[in-house]
Amino acid sequence: MSRAFAHGELPSSYKESITIVLRKEGKKDYSLPGSYRPISLENALAKVVEKALANRITDAAEEHNLLPWNQMGARRDRSTLSAIGLLNTCVETAWSARPGSVVSMLSLDLTGAFDNVSHEKLLAVLKRKGFPDWLVTMIACFLQERRTRIAYTGHESDWISVQSGIPQGSPLSPILFLFYISELLESLSDPQEGLIGLGFIDDTNLITWSASAEQNCRRLTEAHQLCERWAERHGAKFAPEKYQLIHFTRNRRTARENLANSITIGEHRIDSKATVKLLGVWLDPGMTWKEHIAQAARKGQSASRSLARLATATWGPTTRVTSQLYSATIRPILLYGSQEWSTRLLDKKHILTPLETI
Repeated sequence: MSRAFAHGELPSSYKESITIVLRKEGKKDYSLPGSYRPISLENALAKVVEKALANRITDAAEEHNLLPWNQMGARRDRSTLSAIGLLNTCVETAWSARPGSVVSMLSLDLTGAFDNVSHEKLLAVLKRKGFPDWLVTMIACFLQERRTRIAYTGHESDWISVQSGIPQGSPLSPILFLFYISELLESLSDPQEGLIGLGFIDDTNLITWSASAEQNCRRLTEAHQLCERWAERHGAKFAPEKYQLIHFTRNRRTARENLANSITIGEHRIDSKATVKLLGVWLDPGMTWKEHIAQAARKGQSASRSLARLATATWGPTTRVTSQLYSATIRPILLYGSQEWSTRLLDKKHILTPLETI
């Protein structure tokens, strides 16, 4: 491994992979390529080398603050719950500082994020961040002259040369993508102007706050122009048809008026929604968490029924094993995100009744 790092070279077999195609859950039309997710199955020894390299890059990023503070995922102590906590803090702080204010969030969608990464741009970012030449050379070798086979339903294609992108499934890919998109998150960090960008790997969310949803929509439109300029420089592409917009407010009388405010980007109009799913949790305008509890109860009930069919009074696993299955499969469904929503429901325990029933 040290020898590979010193010479900046990887064996060609380390850059070969089998790409399997997995269905994305809940898609309406599985005849479309976008309804599938490609995952690269790599050489096991290659993944050991890539993991060691990823650890070094991650350590350097944290030690020298090379990544934006508002960039979550693939970093220590910056999980999905960290991102949800940051959003909650923004909303609660805005409401406390100026009662009656509205917080708006526009969730963006980056088309083929990992597959369309420009090698040239990524290497330039790593150099600009101050990484040594040997590491940049090593990453260049990792990215170039890759090839893969596509495998699905018993079929395997011939070798296909991969000229761009970073392979999903590699331990190196998440941290490299964080550096690739870091410039975008840095340009969206301006709390003094009432705007921050919240990133989680390839998920980017624009958050702003003011006295009205109408003003927020204007700010979000301007902020999106920054995103478009970044995309143009990096050869990336956003998909406005997949965007989601939500307005958070405690004022029930103006909630309906807020929902009427939308954003127009190109030919697409993004209407505000009553509920939005973000990183596995459901958000509503009043941050009451009712929708999230309802969704968790529905999934928990389904899982509970499945477990009940396995564990009966006369056959199936023992009580002890059944208890372990419950703790491993059902409780995580019921309690996901509870670090955030449970503290906000201390005086509204009736909302938790569906979960207590299960």
